[in-house]
Amino acid sequence: MNLKEFLARHSGCPVCNYPYLTTDFFSNRKQSISYEEDSVKVILELRSIDKMSASYKVGFYFSLKDNSFRVEFYTKYDEAKFEKSITLSLINNFNNFAKNINRVRFARKCTSCHRFITGTNNIEIDYKNSKINDIELLCDSYGFVTQTESDYKIVVLNNLYKEQRSKIYYWRQNDGIINYEYAYPEGCSKLEVPIIPFVSEERTKERLNGLLLFA
Repeated sequence: MNLKEFLARHSGCPVCNYPYLTTDFFSNRKQSISYEEDSVKVILELRSIDKMSASYKVGFYFSLKDNSFRVEFYTKYDEAKFEKSITLSLINNFNNFAKNINRVRFARKCTSCHRFITGTNNIEIDYKNSKINDIELLCDSYGFVTQTESDYKIVVLNNLYKEQRSKIYYWRQNDGIINYEYAYPEGCSKLEVPIIPFVSEERTKERLNGLLLFA
């Protein structure tokens, strides 16, 4: 699978049908992602180890045609691109920065219902050859909420494609708020079964509830 195929798997949220998904690459960093020609452009701050030095931004352009990428540098505030030359201090700063981001992954999530996220395997960035490794689908996660007379039943379906297994987490709480980060509460119940394809919210939820009756 290449990046274009991964992005095309879901144009919107399969749970709530919200028409847009948010794409992340560096999950723990503030970033902006957009499309430019045949590339996905990811821009984030290039934080300097020397706090007194100038701050810049770095842009990763991942091709939608193959597994190639390129890196561009920008000033922090007006985001003017460095066109002709780059200072040695900026290169050193980026080298230190790159040591911490050699393994990252793409994720797509719904910021409307917060009940769906899909992610790839770790992406190895080969700066020498300007390539990334082949993208493999790691997992899809779907969250389901059922209101009862006294509380809310939460069920989360994690489909792990490499293992061809589904892990189902379920618990009860006082509200119906869940999040695609799914911080499972301590002591929640878990069930592992052969992979369960997502069909629709209603039908998948019905199947999960049927399994949990016998868990």
